Amino acid sequence: MTEFPGAGYGVIWQADWLEDETRVIFGMHYEYGVRFYIADLKNDTVVPLADVSEFKRGTEYNWAVSPDGSTLAVIAFDGTLWLVPLNGSKAFAIEKYALQPFWAKDSKTVYYWWGSEFPPNTTIRAYVLSSGKKTGVIDGSSLESNVFPGAYFAIAPHGDKTAFWGGGLWLAELPK
Repeated sequence: MTEFPGAGYGVIWQADWLEDETRVIFGMHYEYGVRFYIADLKNDTVVPLADVSEFKRGTEYNWAVSPDGSTLAVIAFDGTLWLVPLNGSKAFAIEKYALQPFWAKDSKTVYYWWGSEFPPNTTIRAYVLSSGKKTGVIDGSSLESNVFPGAYFAIAPHGDKTAFWGGGLWLAELPK
């Protein structure tokens, strides 16, 4: 077992494997948000993400790594959804007013809650990496009253259903 000291003081709330399973990205929570680090198992090192990418911003708890481990979807403090390639390529902003990023199993689409008011005016949107297209997937106002907009969610691998949770579990068919 390898321990990686020296990443700083704070609490690690979430960690995820990267594409080659020799590195782990983790978010360390400090008094003023979360900063990201990458632990390299081959070299026994810990490097701040800000040192290997242009993403220098902090976040709270809204982030997800693509299933192929190549891209970080993160919500910055100002509510902007960013995609941060973990190979050193240029990071880019998708749009403001985003929450809860969730990746499709093929790593080609990222889903997220979007809306200028949380709740009630929210929608789950999909951003397709290859085209840059943003589309609404499900309108928060169409959900049952016990499913609150902004709830945690997971899109099924085939993209036809979603599960919502937060005190209970709700399943919904997505519109075609």
